Amino acid sequence: GLPDCDVPLVVSADRTTVPAQGLVQFNLSGGTDAYSVTLLQNRSDASVSQRPFVYIAGEITGVTDVLRFTDAGCRQTVDLSIDVLAPLTLRPQAVTLPAGACTAFQAGGGSGRYDYSVASAGPLGGMNPAGVYTAGQGAGLEIVRVTDQVTGARVEARVEVGGDAAFAFSSPQQFVPLGSGLEPLFSVGTGQYQLVVDNDVVTVSQDGLRLT
Repeated sequence: GLPDCDVPLVVSADRTTVPAQGLVQFNLSGGTDAYSVTLLQNRSDASVSQRPFVYIAGEITGVTDVLRFTDAGCRQTVDLSIDVLAPLTLRPQAVTLPAGACTAFQAGGGSGRYDYSVASAGPLGGMNPAGVYTAGQGAGLEIVRVTDQVTGARVEARVEVGGDAAFAFSSPQQFVPLGSGLEPLFSVGTGQYQLVVDNDVVTVSQDGLRLT
């Protein structure tokens, strides 16, 4: 068999969490320099190259890939895990607020560590670390942004400040089978709604409307 490595094999990665199609580069040292890498666990449908050692995540997210590094000249293996994160999201994507009003934005996916900010060149309002946007007294279009602290991915949403904050259903008429549910989609508004029905055929829950 192979002898033990006189100098331990060491593998370092420039990151261990990536989005879909994210790239990771590796640096290897020690051993005999007869290195190779394989995908021990390939849940994202990733690919990996030899010299340079580069990993590219696949399209399947919310999974972990495991790479195994070996040295053909001595006996040692190093396993390294890469987390492939779900796409970063920001909701709502578009809201309308009167001057001085506020609304909460909710990020999802990614690493779970987010930075919220106003991305407009001339901000009309402000955003706190929890994602709550407060409009100023001016009027116009505001762009807000969430940035993943780990991957650097960014997603933006629009806020119309000083406009009519009335809302509308994305579709004015819906057909739903008896006993089934419906989650209404709103096209504009503040992003914070209360559903009210005027008959006993439809009940309201946190998930939307249900025909009884």
